[in-house]
Amino acid sequence: MSTKLQIVMKEEEANHYKTAAAREQMTLSAWVRRCLRRALRAQSGPTPEAKLAALDGALQRHHPIADMDALLEEIEHGRGIR
Repeated sequence: MSTKLQIVMKEEEANHYKTAAAREQMTLSAWVRRCLRRALRAQSGPTPEAKLAALDGALQRHHPIADMDALLEEIEHGRGIR
């Protein structure tokens, strides 16, 4: 099922969009649908590939690792608690 979407804009703006669509040999409707899909994907957050790249980047760094109890004891020692 299809739904009609009406958008009100200045004629000059509409002409810019028509020209952009024509440059890509697309109808204005197809061009706008593609633009809307791209905008929606951009809002949906990072892709799985971007998440994996961020994780790989974090794993490349040398973060301190140790037993959690040992870390907490060291922190408390640094604060002068123990």
